[in-house]
Amino acid sequence: MTNQTVTPLTGRLQATGGTVDAFVIANFAWQHVKAATIFRDHVIALETVHAGESFGSFFEEIRSYASACLMSSAASLEAFINELFIAHNGRLRPLFQNFEKEFWGAPRSGRNRGVEACRSSQNTNMR
Repeated sequence: MTNQTVTPLTGRLQATGGTVDAFVIANFAWQHVKAATIFRDHVIALETVHAGESFGSFFEEIRSYASACLMSSAASLEAFINELFIAHNGRLRPLFQNFEKEFWGAPRSGRNRGVEACRSSQNTNMR
């Protein structure tokens, strides 16, 4: 059996005879969009069942599902932005000189570091 160790955060697996780089990216953007559609479907079902009725206790459920739909949609956008930076083959990751340190490192003032990097980049062709 081969002697193996995994280095946390980098995804580097060291084994006797060489190393292998592996990258695992969870697609949370898609998961949040899926959740938003499920919540939307609940709203549609409740509105269909209670069509023509005056507001009642069911409206709390409609409002709760609609709020969950909006929150999941916003979470999806946030996750998608993060995934654009994290993707190893993406065009945004190279905008950082030292991605691991700058993206994951110590907190610094301003949440728009990625936006600033995009603006200061000389390569504006982001296709």
